[in-house]
Amino acid sequence: YRLTNYQTNEKPRLRVFGLQNETEALLWFQNEQHTWYRMSMKMPRGTVAPAFVEVRGLCDGKYLVEWWDTYQAGKVERTEAECSQNILRLQTPDILRDIACKIRPLHR
Repeated sequence: YRLTNYQTNEKPRLRVFGLQNETEALLWFQNEQHTWYRMSMKMPRGTVAPAFVEVRGLCDGKYLVEWWDTYQAGKVERTEAECSQNILRLQTPDILRDIACKIRPLHR
């Protein structure tokens, strides 16, 4: 076989979906290998190592970031982050299946 124009994926195997306005954001991160098909076929899946994500368009200031386990329906971790020049930079935890986060101003 000869593969032409073949590309390697050097990005984290991660899907990211979200909603946001100028002061809040809700994000959902899914391990691309955690799918119904792969689970039904008992195919292995790897853990996505921590990755950096930039959330753009938030107002500058300090934010509370709550990470949520979508399977256990509970908070995993609470951290603080600072948005500068309308960019908030986050580091995800290890992701085996999926995880969500809620971002809101630190002081309401």
